[in-house]
Amino acid sequence: MTYKDSPSGPAYGAPPVKKSNKTLLVVLAIVGGLLLLCCVGGVIAVVVGGNEVKNKVTGSHQVRFEVTSTEAGSVSVTYLAGTTTATLTDEALPFSKTVTMNQSFGLVSVNASAPAGRMSCKVFVDGKQVASNESDLMVDCTATVTP
Repeated sequence: MTYKDSPSGPAYGAPPVKKSNKTLLVVLAIVGGLLLLCCVGGVIAVVVGGNEVKNKVTGSHQVRFEVTSTEAGSVSVTYLAGTTTATLTDEALPFSKTVTMNQSFGLVSVNASAPAGRMSCKVFVDGKQVASNESDLMVDCTATVTP
């Protein structure tokens, strides 16, 4: 048995038309451009953000402690600002002390006691009140400073 070509040409049909790669190249160029922009943006963010993080980690804060009482007299005060701590006795009321905290994060605290009266305390970090409390004879205010 022999096979013959059909009158319209070979039985397997005409060869496929070669498609243009133009669309693929345009899509690849757009994707490549976007990737390049993301990389450049990432480098800029790391450089700028790195300086910001460094400032936050190595920064300092102004911490103000305040103690008041309904009774006149003196008070014993212990305060903590990061790694700075002090205990003071016979401090006149109202008491106020501002110190520099040379860390960007840590605890701030004030504890005060007096022989009589209702006492209150407040702690401010960079001018913003972060803790307050009120009690008889002894009072404590504590807060955590974060970058």
